[in-house]
Amino acid sequence: MKRKLLIYSKQSPEEGFITWPSSYIGYTLIKYKPGLGDWGKYGLSPLVNLFWFLFSLGHYTVLVLMDDKTVVHYSYLTPKVFRFPFMKKGDVQVGPCVTHASYRGQGVFSQVLSLIPLLYPDKNITIWTYTTEDDIAAQKAFRNAGYSFITFAEMSLRTKIVRLLK
Repeated sequence: MKRKLLIYSKQSPEEGFITWPSSYIGYTLIKYKPGLGDWGKYGLSPLVNLFWFLFSLGHYTVLVLMDDKTVVHYSYLTPKVFRFPFMKKGDVQVGPCVTHASYRGQGVFSQVLSLIPLLYPDKNITIWTYTTEDDIAAQKAFRNAGYSFITFAEMSLRTKIVRLLK
């Protein structure tokens, strides 16, 4: 069984942030690197964090936007792992991403997507992301953030491996 996906990407710029900013679009920006015994911080799923920790050998980050004690948005930033054989070493995959229901429709996701390449300046890497055909809101956010549609892909529902369709 397979799920059809749309693949989008954006190149990292030649210039960006030297260090991560402490705030973005009026919210506190946190660079969260889950580690052993720290799986459920910010209300994130301990199981998802364990999954990414194991498959990326701990080389992943979660970008978290906070409004006081509310998680406005989070995006996982992961390196090339077996699930994405089309990526090059050094590339970054964005997802899963979630915006709190109270903050949807305000462009938060698009603005976060615009920020992500700036966090990897002068590294000549590709930022990858994907969505399903029926997720029109995510497709719009990708386009608004300057990501380009690359191709269609299929994800095995059993292994979760994503393969590009030619």
